[in-house]
Parts: sequence; structure tokens; C-alpha cells
Amino acid sequence: MVSRVAVEVLNKAEELKERAATLQKNESSIEVNPAQLQLQKIYHDVLILDLEYALDEKVEQDLWNLCFKNHIVALQNLAKDKKNNGSHLQTKLVWFLDCASGFYLSLLQEICSVFNLDLPFMRHDSLFGLKRHLNENMVINKPSTPSCYYICQYCLVHLGDIARYRNQMIHAESFYRHAVTLCASSGHPYNQLALLEATRCEPLSTVFYYTRSIAVKCRFPVAKTNLSNTLLKWTKNELPVDGSKISVTEYEAAFLQLHALIYLSQDVAGAQNALKLLTHALTPLVATQEISSWKLIQMAVITIFMFSQVDGKAIEVHQTLIEYLSGFLNSLLVPIYTIPNDSVLHYFGLPAIKVVLSWFQCDQEVVNLMDKPHIWKGICKLLNSLRACNPVAPINYANVALPEDHDLQGFSPLDSALSDLSFTNDQMSEDITVKLRSFRILKLGEWLAKNVECKPIHMSDDKTFEVAQFQQLPLAPDSTGMRVQQQNPGTTDGWKNRSRQNVALQSLLKKSQAQVNEKPSDSSMKLEWNENRSGSVDWWPQGVPARDQFGTWAVKNSDAAPSVSNQEGTYSLFSGTDTQQPISSSNLHSSNGSSVNHQSLWSGPGPSPLERLLEQQKQQRNTMQYDT
Repeated sequence: MVSRVAVEVLNKAEELKERAATLQKNESSIEVNPAQLQLQKIYHDVLILDLEYALDEKVEQDLWNLCFKNHIVALQNLAKDKKNNGSHLQTKLVWFLDCASGFYLSLLQEICSVFNLDLPFMRHDSLFGLKRHLNENMVINKPSTPSCYYICQYCLVHLGDIARYRNQMIHAESFYRHAVTLCASSGHPYNQLALLEATRCEPLSTVFYYTRSIAVKCRFPVAKTNLSNTLLKWTKNELPVDGSKISVTEYEAAFLQLHALIYLSQDVAGAQNALKLLTHALTPLVATQEISSWKLIQMAVITIFMFSQVDGKAIEVHQTLIEYLSGFLNSLLVPIYTIPNDSVLHYFGLPAIKVVLSWFQCDQEVVNLMDKPHIWKGICKLLNSLRACNPVAPINYANVALPEDHDLQGFSPLDSALSDLSFTNDQMSEDITVKLRSFRILKLGEWLAKNVECKPIHMSDDKTFEVAQFQQLPLAPDSTGMRVQQQNPGTTDGWKNRSRQNVALQSLLKKSQAQVNEKPSDSSMKLEWNENRSGSVDWWPQGVPARDQFGTWAVKNSDAAPSVSNQEGTYSLFSGTDTQQPISSSNLHSSNGSSVNHQSLWSGPGPSPLERLLEQQKQQRNTMQYDT
């Protein structure tokens, strides 16, 4: 039931609102007019008497806009004119900001006291031996707990705004983060954190918090426009020269350009240019730890957000995102091969990897699209290394949220993965944190091996993770433009275990092999065909399997003809294109160890593989005739 007193008090504010708005239009007025002070008193009383009714009438918004924000903006504009009493106006602005901060601090404390709220950052009066004496003649309608938390969050957000106006950035961030802890599913504090990061010239963090403000249950309406305006600035950014080592700042700029072009649907071809740079540039930054773990998490979250925004767009947009995600994961997984098993628990890339794997659990469709063999091999390597460390989750912390989980609380794409966690303020030691994170990554790996339809990895009898044998069918748009898997009419799912056979090519291969076997060996020139070269490459990290092993999908079918790739040069581990078509960097070696510079039958530009094979047979016949 609405309080009659609250309705009567609020009716008095209608006339005062018009007077206050008229006076504020006069920019020459720098004094607080009496109408503003009366409105402050009225709105304060209504919020205390009947909070539910006040929120329905948007009293809290009128309180901020009419009594504080409009006057602050007017003083800020006047204070910019240094020639016209700028110092005097600046003093007036500082005084008014102090008054506004004091008002909201008092209102927040009074709300907590009247409605018996005990917040982590503002404990109940009874804990300090205090007792508040209320006016017994005042009838107060008790509001619901969510309404109480909302008004407290609203006070904290504007306390942060006031601190930001005073250039107290650390205080502002503290108020905004307290507001997030009250209600993580509200987008307002995330939008303000984005504004704060923009003033610090942190574009990656700015975009990150705008995405957080949108991808929540109660999104902030202006955040989508703010995100578009921010990304629009990066669409014309000049990319560094391809092949040169780039800095973290340059990588962030290229990353934002890629997602700006995708999100704003402007230029997919331009996004592909940025993609080529990004897939090769992140690995050295990760290997040298020039980029922080927090930035990696932000990039993972922004990419996940973009996946949720591209439904209905062109199929090339989906493929571009898949390619970037593959390169991103690959850059995080390559260093695993060089890290000893006892040190992998402390690998700084694990939080970002865990975020992506948690998202896989929430959206299995992405797993079906990840047909990159080197990615799953890297994940298996990581899981086996963690298994060797035997991490055990402490019983008391089994459901406690990790630090990266706190930063993603309320993020819609990860709701199902975070719903069972306990978000407490208890601090965990570093040892418990790394063990708990590793334990959960292993659980996610077991889920991938057991519950995913396409089964990208599986567990052997000795609990070792291994890559499964499967091949992903290409994407095809449906009538609505959505991404769907093409179904093989002979199978029940979109995966097939055999490559398409070329009978004529196989026949020629077998005939050629038979002729080579029949040819007598020559001691001066004995040639060996090394398809899977085990020798190390100078630039490849020690302990990492040879490059060629990453290019071969685990389809071991002796009857299937090798796939053919049109790519030039050697296969790159970081190439995001067509990993289903393996490129073997085969070499011909003489018996004395010297290398003969012949290209592989299946790599490099020039004639088709069949033409090369026929030419090779012709040369062999000529050689045999010459020998005879």
C-alpha cells in the first residue's frame, strides 16, 4: 500500500521542479537556488517513507539530475573560462561537489540504518554498539531487499561520479566496485567504470567494461551507444607492418580494430587483415610475458561477447571470430610445451584459458566449430601436465569463486558456469588459488571428453587426455543467415572420420611407390622420404613437437588420399586457415646427411599435385633407362 504522506510530499515537488529547471537554464546563475534545496529535502523524505513508490516515480533520478548534476555541469562549463573569474568558479565547484558527496553519504547511511541493512562496506550500527532512534510518528513502508540494494547501488554510483569529477580516480573506482558487489547483474556501475578507464586512456579496459554493461540481466541503456562510439574510433587505425614485432599497445589497437569492424559490420576484408597480424603477434608477447594476465582475460571476454552479437550476420563474420579465437588459444597453449609440469600451475595464461573453457561448457556450438587440431593437442598437453601435478581442491573452497570469476560475475554468456559458485569476500592464499584453478580446468577437460557431442578429446584407460579422430563439416547459412552445420547424409552428426578418397590418385601413388621400391639402390645417391621429420627447427621452442605434427589431423586412414593445400610455403602453427588439409614439410636427404632442396609433393605453388606426380614418374623412368 502506497504511503499517503509520501504521495502528498511528492506532489509539492512538481511546482518546484519547474522553478528549478527554469533557474538552471540561466547559465549566469552560480548559486544554489532555494528550489533545489527544497527538492533535496522532499526527495529525501519520499525515499525514506516509501522506497517502492519513490522508485516507481523515478525520484532517485530527479534527485540526481535536478538537484546536483545539472548544477555541476553548469559550474564546470563556467569554470573553463579562466578569464572570467575562473578561480572563483572553480572554488564554487569544489564546494558544491563536497556538499553533494556529503548528501549521498548521509543518505546511504540512513537507508542502511532505517532498513536494517548490513553491507560489507557499511556495517550495521548495532555492531558498533549504536542504536538509532526513529520518529515513532513516522510510518515507513518496508521495501523489498532488491529495492534496498538498488538504491544503495545508486548512491554508490553517484558517489563515484562525484569523486571522478574531483579527479579522485582511486576513490571513484572503489565506489563503483562496491556498487558491483551489491548487484553484479546491473549494468550501470560497469558503464561508469568504462568512463573512468576512458579518462585513464585505457581503451581495452574501456571496451571491456562497456561489454560488461551490455551483457548483463539489467543492461544500461546508454552503454551500447557508448560502445559503438568507442569502437568507431578504431576502425581507421593503421596496422603495423606485417612480420615486424609489435608492442602490447599496438596489439591492443589491432585487436580493437578487428572487433570494431566485426561489431559495426563495416569491413570484413579489413577485419581479415587485422586477423592475419593478430594470429602471429600474440605468441611472442605471451612467451615473454609482456602482456598481463588481466589483459588476456579482457580480450577473451570481449571475444566471447562478440560471439553473442553476431547472430544473423554474414558467415564470414563467424569464421573470422573462430579464426581469431583459435589463434588466441594457440598463443596461450604453445608455451605449455616449454614449461615443466611442476611449474604449469603458476602459468599466467591459465585464468584466460579457464574463462574460454568455461564458455565452451556454456555454448557447445562453439566446440563443434573448433576444428583446429593443434588447439586440441595443446589442450590435451595442458590437461596432462596439470594431471601430473595432481591438484586437489580444498574441501572448504570447493565452490568458492576464483579472482577471474569475481570479475565476470553477472556476465550473461557465462551465467550457467558461474551460477553454482559462492562469491564471498574471503581471501584465498596463492597456493590454494592455483590448485583450485587447475582442479577446475581438469574438470572442464573431463567434461569435454565425456559430454560434448563431437568429442574433440577423449580419456584413455590411464586417464591421459588424447585428441579424438574427427573432422568438422563446413559452415552453411540457413534461411535466416544463422550459422549451422552441414549434415552428412550418411551419418547421424556433422562429423566424419574418413577423408574423401581420390581413387585415381591413390592408384598412381601405389604404382609410383612400387616402382621406387623395385629400383636398385645407388650408394652415391640414396634418397629417403621423411614425411614426419623429427629433427628440431632453430626457431621452434625446445620440447615442442615438430611443426608438421600440428598440421596433421588425427585421421589415420591408410586408404585415404592426402589432402592438398593451396597455401604457399611451410605450414604455420598459427595459420588460421584450413587446418583440415595437412601440409607436410617433407625433405629429401641423401645418405651422407646432405639435404637436397626438393619441395614436398603436397606443398608450395606451381602445378597441381597430380601433374607433379606424373612428372616425377617421367623422371624416374628416364633415370631407370639411363641406368640400364
